Amino acid sequence: APDGYTLLAASTGPFTTAPLVQRTPYDVTKDFAAVAQIGISPYVLIVRKDFPAQTAAEFVAKLRAEPGKYSYATSGTGAAAHLITLMFLSKAKLDALHVPFQGSGPGLTAVTAGQVDFAIETLVGTSALFRQGAVRALGVTLQNGTELQPDLMPLARLPGVEGYDAGAFGGYMVPAATPRPIIERLAAETQKALATDEVRSRLAQIGFQPYFRNTADFTTFLARHREEFREVIQANNIKVDG
Repeated sequence: APDGYTLLAASTGPFTTAPLVQRTPYDVTKDFAAVAQIGISPYVLIVRKDFPAQTAAEFVAKLRAEPGKYSYATSGTGAAAHLITLMFLSKAKLDALHVPFQGSGPGLTAVTAGQVDFAIETLVGTSALFRQGAVRALGVTLQNGTELQPDLMPLARLPGVEGYDAGAFGGYMVPAATPRPIIERLAAETQKALATDEVRSRLAQIGFQPYFRNTADFTTFLARHREEFREVIQANNIKVDG
């Protein structure tokens, strides 16, 4: 009911990528209203531990010199990880072989085992692997880096990749008919909560860098986020499923 007591924890998968590649029982542009963004999940470029490049710059040079030779794992065709990887490859003008898996776990296992060369996956999904030395991390997808792993270089610092800024958002939505004053109150309370160490710490534990956007900015961001992914899907001819 549109009374302020029914909130949806929204994220990139069901709200941005899924409606663009498959039929969904909801219309994200009509059925929901944005309240506020609470965080962004950084993605990390990881490579198998014996990959012949030590830095992101060397990685780009290697792929550019041998187009189509190297492979990357994703959690599935049209998934957020797939589209975020394609955005990077497009920016850097690289060509690599896509190997889709049923979920991020099997894909990361394949990179760890050396069966696939690289992946761009969530920080929360990859951090244990690169900290243990099972894979190597070469950079992060957020343009300004991430406080969750400050030693990771933003991939946007690479020549030709300037402006690359990708991640999965987390935020709150409500039914579209929710009165505006209720939405504004919810956004204000969300901002207060996000200023507390307890909430910020919990978000960090699940791989979200705390990041607040108010209702207007979150609404604008969602439209831009959707359009960026739509362009990637169309440019790569990713087919609608189901």
